[in-house]
Amino acid sequence: MATQQIRKIEIPFKDNDQFAEIDVSNLPDPLVMVHLLTDQDCTIDLWISVALEYYRQDKQDGFELILTSCLTQWDLNKVKHEDPSNPKSENRIKALDLLAVYYVRRAKQAKNREAKRDLSTKATQKLTEVDKTGLTTQRGEKASVHHVYHLLARAYHFLMTDGRYEQADYSLNYVLTEQPDNVASLLGKAIIEFNKKEPSGKRNALGFYKKALQICPNCPADVRLGLGICFYKLNMFDKAEAAFKRALALDPKCVGALTGLAVIELNKKLIDSIKRGIEYLSRAFKIEPTNSMVLTLLADHFFYANEHEKVIKLANRALENTENEAMQAQACYQLGRAYHRRKEYNNAFEYYYKATQFGGSQAFLAYYGLGQMYIHRGEYEAAIQAFETVLSTNPNSNETLKVLATLYARGNSQTKKDQAKTYLEKVTTNCPDDVESWFELASLCEQHDTQTALNAYRKCIALYEAQSKPAPAELYNNIAALLFSINSLEESEHNYNLAKQRCFEEEPNNPSHYESIRYTIEYNVGRLYEAKHELQKAEATYKKILIDHPMYIDCYLRLGCMDRDKGELFDASDKFKETLRTEPYNFEAWTLLGNLHFSKLELTPCQKKFELILKKTPANPDGYSLIQVGNVWLQSQYMQVKDREKLTLQRGRALSFYKAALQHDPKNIYAANGLGCIFAIKGMYNEARDIFSQVREATADFPDVWINIAHIYVEQKQFAAAVQMYENCLKKFYNNSNTEILLYMARALFKSNKLLECKKVLLRARYICPYDLVILFNLAKLLKTLARQVFEDRKSTYQQVITAEYELKLAKSYFHTYTELKDKTRSENDKSLIDLIIVELEERDCADLLLQVETTIKIEAERRDREENQRRKEHEEQLRLELARKAEEEERRLKDEQQKKEELENKRKELLKRQEEARQKMLEEKQTSIINDDESDEGSRRKKQKTKKKEKTEKDRDRKRHDKERPADRDNKKFKSRPLLSSDSSSTSSGDEGVL
Repeated sequence: MATQQIRKIEIPFKDNDQFAEIDVSNLPDPLVMVHLLTDQDCTIDLWISVALEYYRQDKQDGFELILTSCLTQWDLNKVKHEDPSNPKSENRIKALDLLAVYYVRRAKQAKNREAKRDLSTKATQKLTEVDKTGLTTQRGEKASVHHVYHLLARAYHFLMTDGRYEQADYSLNYVLTEQPDNVASLLGKAIIEFNKKEPSGKRNALGFYKKALQICPNCPADVRLGLGICFYKLNMFDKAEAAFKRALALDPKCVGALTGLAVIELNKKLIDSIKRGIEYLSRAFKIEPTNSMVLTLLADHFFYANEHEKVIKLANRALENTENEAMQAQACYQLGRAYHRRKEYNNAFEYYYKATQFGGSQAFLAYYGLGQMYIHRGEYEAAIQAFETVLSTNPNSNETLKVLATLYARGNSQTKKDQAKTYLEKVTTNCPDDVESWFELASLCEQHDTQTALNAYRKCIALYEAQSKPAPAELYNNIAALLFSINSLEESEHNYNLAKQRCFEEEPNNPSHYESIRYTIEYNVGRLYEAKHELQKAEATYKKILIDHPMYIDCYLRLGCMDRDKGELFDASDKFKETLRTEPYNFEAWTLLGNLHFSKLELTPCQKKFELILKKTPANPDGYSLIQVGNVWLQSQYMQVKDREKLTLQRGRALSFYKAALQHDPKNIYAANGLGCIFAIKGMYNEARDIFSQVREATADFPDVWINIAHIYVEQKQFAAAVQMYENCLKKFYNNSNTEILLYMARALFKSNKLLECKKVLLRARYICPYDLVILFNLAKLLKTLARQVFEDRKSTYQQVITAEYELKLAKSYFHTYTELKDKTRSENDKSLIDLIIVELEERDCADLLLQVETTIKIEAERRDREENQRRKEHEEQLRLELARKAEEEERRLKDEQQKKEELENKRKELLKRQEEARQKMLEEKQTSIINDDESDEGSRRKKQKTKKKEKTEKDRDRKRHDKERPADRDNKKFKSRPLLSSDSSSTSSGDEGVL
């Protein structure tokens, strides 16, 4: 049998007792060794010993060659063995297991996936050959050493190549059952526990490493390395550092320990510690220049040193020298952010993306960089997905929450805006001193949650004050604008003044920036003055801005709007055109001009203005312009056009523009309202009402749809509902002062024949706008109608006729006034006014009615009044006589009742007198009976019995008399006589006397 000396291997010759000595420090070529072992027909255990010596000297090819040759000789029956059950067959199993473990290690170190797969296949084949030998221990039998070794080899294969931790765990548990102190099994269990996702996995792994060290304190440095990594993962950095240093003491070339120490030192973020960390990495790099972990950490260091060329070089080398996906993800991430810093965004995107493919959701930093690249490309939905992946791994990452909030806030969906608000609220909760997050939250809530926005802006100011820093002017301006939106005008003005003050304070430091802000604030103050109806101040403010900054075209627009609201339409048009001289394609100015034409029913110029805007925006047509062109065609329906085909064509064109607006924005309520109008014009009132109702549900701040619903009610003869809808719209949107809606309401009341209520509404409208000719005509028409009703009513009184005559004269004067005023203000654009022919006909009709009043109606009314007065007097006389008769009867009845009362009172007094006399008599008899008290006992007893008998008799008489008098009591219940009973009386009464 071969024995290994300190420096020699003895190989016996098969023909004699001599042997050859091989110096282990100078091993021959593996082929030479194979020929020698084959020629001498050496035993398999010697082949194994020689192969292991080659492996110890890192001559792995020789190790593989010798073991494969040994197994080949076994298969060719050139190695001595008798049968498969020969004890030496266990050495063959050992050789197969050794080769399997060797292939697993090679596979783990392989850089190429194909090579890794081939080596893993070879390892599987060797382990399968062992299983086929039938030498494995059956259940219930004690495991042999070779069987345990085979199970460990198979577990190692599962762990290192396939990642099948459950199968490996099964094998290791079996070994530990047979050999509880098996160190290799304990280390394998530590690896399995370390790779579990459960929080307790790292701690369990640490326990296995400790047990292995207790059993075998002289374990290799790799065990200490694993122990250190467990400590590091459990945030026990001091113990981790100690373990790494112990591993380094056992093996000065332990790259893992050097790397671990480097990471610990670098994370301390101190100048000296960073220097020590780099030194550890340098040592590791010198020992193993292809170690991907070392290369990645060095790349990370050089990234922060802004040496991006070195980062790219090191990361590429790391990527080339690893097939581990986690390391590939790290290397790609380093490349991605290096290119990102160099603004080579396409390369950065490529490597960030690769990093996410290699690392999955664990590569959250790569996902963060990828999200940034998507933002740079304008792919915001993809960016949201990337940052959501980061957030799923790091739910409390404030930076990620803020980025996602910004991305969600860009969307038009209210759901996304709500999500953005939720994220920002979480950030402000996690970090209440983050001014930027409060500002973002305020900006997000400005349109839909004014109070939250105000609170957030005020929180920003409070944070600035807490840091003894002046708040920026923009904050005060935004607060003022929000207060303006909720009509808190005084407080808004105060904040605008604070904003202007901050601008003046900061303007010397940055003149251009703060000058621009100051103009914006001044403009906002002008809008504030408009809201306060201080129009002169507003005009002065806008003009002052234009003197200092003539290019501030919004001031021209506001001045034009003010002129428009005052009815100075030509001046307003000039202001809007002044804007176009400065900025020819200012769509807002073109829109205001178009609306100005529309208000004067100049439909053709109006249409041209909005079509010009649409020509300038062919890719993304302006929704407002589409709707206004549709409105132009819709308004054409109400012009004096009798051609049905032309009307149908106009409706079709209006419908096409409304549909186009809805195609670009399906939630455009104004386009939907236009569609409802088309349906209403076609007489499809139910469909129109459904559309208007849906629009009103979508928004409660659109008055037109309220008015249109009321119009539908009028057409369906639901006048009460229409009047209520008009009234609600007037209160909600127009402060009860819109004459157009008042006219609509008057029309509904007129149609429902509620003429007096209609009159009140028209008088309200005339009070608001006394010079409106349409109101004047309608009021005159109503007065004439009311007068005609009075004249035609045969029950009308003379006074009613006189009043109606006065109102008819008033109506006639109104018609005449209308004619005169319209003649003076005649214009081609007065298409909304009534034709003068109709007005003149109405005036002549009033004159005819007045003539009839003078000739017949007044005389007839006067006659009716006389007859009515006569009838009324006769009726009053009859009523007087009837009342006198009833009074006489009532007086007689009262006298009878009084007489009855007096009779009853007399009877009562007589009864009381009798009772008093009876009582006196009884007292006298009682005294007499006391004087005669000296009679015998027997006589006294008889007298007492007699007295009792008399008392009983008196009581019986009283009861009978009382019963007789009860009917009288029932006849007159108002008077009662109170009976006086004397129970101690012993006197007798005469026949007619009784006691009540």
